[in-house]
Amino acid sequence: MNKKTLLIFPLLITLATSCGPDNKTYEVALILSNANAQAVNDHSFNEAAYTAIKDYCEPRDISYNYFVPPSEDEAGYLATFDTAVEKGAKIIICAGYSFTSSIKLAANKYQDISFVLLDDTLENIDNCVSISFNEEESGYLAGYALGMEGLSAVGFVGGGQKDGNGNDIILDPIVRFGLGYVKGISDAWKEKSSYLANEEVIKVYYGYCYTFEANDRLSEILSQWYEVGTEAIFTCGGSITESAIAASEHLNLTEPSVVGVDVDQSYLSNYVLTSAMKNIAQAVLLQLEAFYNNAFEGGRHLTYSVEENAVGLPTNETSFKFKNFTIQQYEEIYRRLQDDEIDFDINLDLGKTEQGVIQFANELENVDITWSDIVF
Repeated sequence: MNKKTLLIFPLLITLATSCGPDNKTYEVALILSNANAQAVNDHSFNEAAYTAIKDYCEPRDISYNYFVPPSEDEAGYLATFDTAVEKGAKIIICAGYSFTSSIKLAANKYQDISFVLLDDTLENIDNCVSISFNEEESGYLAGYALGMEGLSAVGFVGGGQKDGNGNDIILDPIVRFGLGYVKGISDAWKEKSSYLANEEVIKVYYGYCYTFEANDRLSEILSQWYEVGTEAIFTCGGSITESAIAASEHLNLTEPSVVGVDVDQSYLSNYVLTSAMKNIAQAVLLQLEAFYNNAFEGGRHLTYSVEENAVGLPTNETSFKFKNFTIQQYEEIYRRLQDDEIDFDINLDLGKTEQGVIQFANELENVDITWSDIVF
């Protein structure tokens, strides 16, 4: 997720602004993931977190910096924690679930330091707050927007991974994004049908690809989805959004055809119609406010949602490319979610199998699921 290549020696952490010996101290430390990528210029979690830290700290004259691990493993992460503490950190923010195991060790070692883990669950560590997001709400908003736009054939492809034994693993956030998305477009078409005086069945191509990396084979598969009439594909996980963009470019599609994920991915291509976002910046700001107002809730796991304005779609002109769905409609559906006027539960077990996803769709009554086993 995070990218900027720096000159790194084993077990030597390079600071963001180092040009020689750095004798400064930094109260707020951000630990980056993906050390060999683009650091705080990744257009993703790192950049969002760092921008939020900068925006909070600079007006208050609070010192801050980011730290790049020398390696993407526990040893590299722990060395980075050590360096951040040595440089005066009072609160350490970790951008991503890859830190989950190492932050336990660091928090135990440095019990007078506060830790924030973004995008994973970690409880009962007195000096650590973990934060996850209601991805189903973000997915819902994306699906609802596509439905109100008038799209009636869409796709969802979720990333995944292999465990140590080679078994396929579908992460819970991916499931929540996907099922929320299907529910959102279903609800939109139920609303549209009421004033169009007809019943519409939405076609959804749905599958998991067990990778978070863009690749040519995935682009070929998604090209096939587009060729049979899919109007937009929600690509959920890592860089697989780039595979849908590549497919759109190959087919020379004439309309935006991709839904991004996690952050506003419109920077990738004009083909990105919208993005189902987690508001990392808002989460960081809330935790910094809590820390500096003596309200830090160590030991807790927090789930941020529409209530905290922590999930949603981007609404700036270059990111909100709808022709029919308006900002006013978006604000109204967002308010309805905030006011609990739209109630839906996500059964994670249903979202992990073909039979379960089809059952979920059948209960919605107006969704026709075509399951796709995406294998390479």
